[in-house]
Amino acid sequence: MYIIKKNGTTEPFQPEKISAGLARAGASPELIKKIIDDVKAKTHDSISTKELEHIIKTSLKQHNEILACKYDLRDALIKLGPSGFAFEQYISRLLHEYGFTTEVPEKELRGICVDHEIDVIASKDDKHAMIEAKFRNNIGDAVILKDVMATWSAYQDVVEGGRAGICTHFEALWIITNGRFTERAEQFGVCKGITMMSWNSQSHSLRKLIDDNKLYPLTIIDNISKQEFDQLSKSGIFLCQQINTKNTDALAASSGMSKDRMQNLAQFCERITS
Repeated sequence: MYIIKKNGTTEPFQPEKISAGLARAGASPELIKKIIDDVKAKTHDSISTKELEHIIKTSLKQHNEILACKYDLRDALIKLGPSGFAFEQYISRLLHEYGFTTEVPEKELRGICVDHEIDVIASKDDKHAMIEAKFRNNIGDAVILKDVMATWSAYQDVVEGGRAGICTHFEALWIITNGRFTERAEQFGVCKGITMMSWNSQSHSLRKLIDDNKLYPLTIIDNISKQEFDQLSKSGIFLCQQINTKNTDALAASSGMSKDRMQNLAQFCERITS
């Protein structure tokens, strides 16, 4: 049996890949077997990856709503779009939780030649990293060589600006994407010493960075609306971890949401981060 991927190519149906994804979400071996059996019963030859994912998520949700949301983490990141601004804010907050002092600059930084828009500045131990957040609206979309080379060029210009004392002095460049890097983009980045973090990289995985400390975006909540997310993000709330049942009244007041709805969101967030 074969699966039709989004780019039109085909690949064999591989239950072990589904099992691995379910295990990462925290499903037990017994539950994984139930889901795989259900998926096999409903899957047909030449099924699309989109249809297959829908079958998996629906089956998982019937058994465990929290695990279904965790399994759907990649889609939760896409819901931060369509622009990249919320993704930049989320990355800033994510790195903050790992002990970095972070900033999303409101103004461009002066390079030695021209000014540059910097997505995030992350600092630790008096060292500063320039973070380029490459948001992708579609699963599988790639950051290509041209993108990485352009970011490297901008980084070199602000590094020279730092040496001249006209902007922050940077020691490192990170490129973080919810998508993937092409082989040539990865090769160039590694050659230049750039930290290249993509969704499921073996060396620097955004998925692992999130899962390890359960730093899930608010958009992992299946029924959160765009308006509710916007209201909370304006108050600097991007992570489920930032919401708990002890601060619902204050959050309701600052976001303009009802206390009952905020309490409902907080209860879900406590379940998914516990």
